[in-house]
Amino acid sequence: MKRKIESLCVCILLFLPIMHLSITAVEESASVNTIYVDDDGGADYTSIQEAINAASDGDTVFVYNGTYVENVLINKSINLQGEGRNNTVIDGDRNRDVVNISADRVTITGFTIQNSRSNGGNTGINVKSNFTTITSNTINGSDNGIYITNSFNSTIKNNKIQSSLSGIYLFSSQKQILSYNIVTDCAKGIYLEESSDNTVNSNHLTGNQEGLFCLYASDNKVQYNNFISNEENAKFAKFFHQDFLIPNKWKNNYWDDWIGFGVKCIPGIMYIPCGNPIGTFIPWMEMDWHPAKKPYELVVRIKVGPYTQNVNDNSITIVWETNIPTNDNYVMFGETTDYEHVEQGESNCYHHEITITPGFSSGYFKVASNDEESNDLKFKLASHCYNTQKFKCVILGDSRGVWDNWAHATEVANAVNAESPDFVIHGGDMVNDGTVLSEWDSWLTLMKPLMQNSTVFGVMGNHERKGSRYYEVFALPNNEKWYSFDYGPCHFTILDNYEPWNVGSYQYKWLEEDLAMTDKPIKIVCFHEPIYCSGGHNPRTNVRAAWEPLFNQYNVDLVFQSHCHYYQRTNPINGTIYVVTGGAGAPLYSPKDASFVNISEKAHHYCVLDGSLKTMEMTISARYINGTIFDEFVVC
Repeated sequence: MKRKIESLCVCILLFLPIMHLSITAVEESASVNTIYVDDDGGADYTSIQEAINAASDGDTVFVYNGTYVENVLINKSINLQGEGRNNTVIDGDRNRDVVNISADRVTITGFTIQNSRSNGGNTGINVKSNFTTITSNTINGSDNGIYITNSFNSTIKNNKIQSSLSGIYLFSSQKQILSYNIVTDCAKGIYLEESSDNTVNSNHLTGNQEGLFCLYASDNKVQYNNFISNEENAKFAKFFHQDFLIPNKWKNNYWDDWIGFGVKCIPGIMYIPCGNPIGTFIPWMEMDWHPAKKPYELVVRIKVGPYTQNVNDNSITIVWETNIPTNDNYVMFGETTDYEHVEQGESNCYHHEITITPGFSSGYFKVASNDEESNDLKFKLASHCYNTQKFKCVILGDSRGVWDNWAHATEVANAVNAESPDFVIHGGDMVNDGTVLSEWDSWLTLMKPLMQNSTVFGVMGNHERKGSRYYEVFALPNNEKWYSFDYGPCHFTILDNYEPWNVGSYQYKWLEEDLAMTDKPIKIVCFHEPIYCSGGHNPRTNVRAAWEPLFNQYNVDLVFQSHCHYYQRTNPINGTIYVVTGGAGAPLYSPKDASFVNISEKAHHYCVLDGSLKTMEMTISARYINGTIFDEFVVC
């Protein structure tokens, strides 16, 4: 016992310093504050400078939209964040530098910065510090848009700079990263003077007198940039000295004056001292050995979406994709298009998923990446049906439109969109080959109107081939292979035929627990390959043997299946009705009669589920593309 007590004392003594460090870390974390600025009042301060003066290292100064006429000095390691770069303006009133940064580890993002004093060597953002991050700003009307001197390890990214003598000017600075900036209408787009070991990557330099000028600057990486419509795209000047004999590394840039074969020569001059006061200048060259054949797409575009996913009573996920990685990504939402709420997303990514919890059951949203915004769109939570006492769901399957250039799949998607469903379940085989990205592009194009008006849930089909794109397109609950969700009085369970499904498997155990746990009066199960069908593919009798006893035990009302390209409904089998709906655009199969079949139809179609919370009934109808009902029944 004595040995155990001694050991315990030693452990406590060893743990005390760790505990002290943890407490200190919590205290330090707790001391980091956000200070708010609003020129209309109602925040902590009306002046940005007053807020900075009151801030401490590590704090965030958040500035609401407005025009702030002041010259800002940042002498603390803070994060200065504007509400939105288009509408949060710092105007220098042509006085001096608009923003002057003298402290290390400063971040400034989300502003329009304008009107430093002209013809006086003043700057939009003047940096005399290290580890500075300047991202997603618009800067114009300055002698120098961004001027960085005697600095290292800073990042200048996703800014728009225009109408300046120099867009971005590095003097005696190293290890800077300049990327994804758009610099236009400047005397010198990017100017590197006596600066080395910097990265100039993926910038768009257009309409400048000189796109890039290197003066006594060596060993810089200049790659993947667009040089378009500049009077001179790039040039350099060097001393003949061993430090400056190291060339800049030009790689894979797009040059609109490149003739299309061989290398691209970047012209320059070399100064050689010759023992006389003047010395000698001789022509010199550096090379881009692998110029790009077409311009890079550097201007931000919303390429996919936005659309909603994973809706429930309290939250909904917004998904969209941009053509290039973006840093400033967020969703604005509200009960009106005044957008009282903002939810920020991750940075440096092109695929964006942000879950919002509105506190109201329906409203509006739009998304923004950097300064690119979407249109206004509507959303509805699942809880909205408690207000209306009804909801509409559409279930369909098998688009697979490669065979007819997506003609029938588009017709079906448009017909479903005309129904204005609250949500949709696609039963799988959206595409013919889920590993081919161009097929997903086509499917997303035809589905865009529907996906922006309704929330679409996915089911894994055999033609998805477990491709990774499926998991990007959909943001689903659980592991995204099998999952469930509630909507009004209904519990929907989605299964995966292509993961282990047999008795005792992880999916089987999850299914049993899922059906046992729900208290919803109507239970609906969806998966791709049918366990009851006649015609086309054979039924999966092995899956039937495993799953049907659970459906019977837990009183599943409806099972929706796809895979066979027709419509077919069974008579109730042990109380469960099985529906095949595989007519969303794929080439049709011929159904066959069987003892368990109630009705079949060879047609492109979709199924509508009209739910009533007043009567607790579900009316299911199968409809042709023109909306005509050809089968209808009720579940209660």
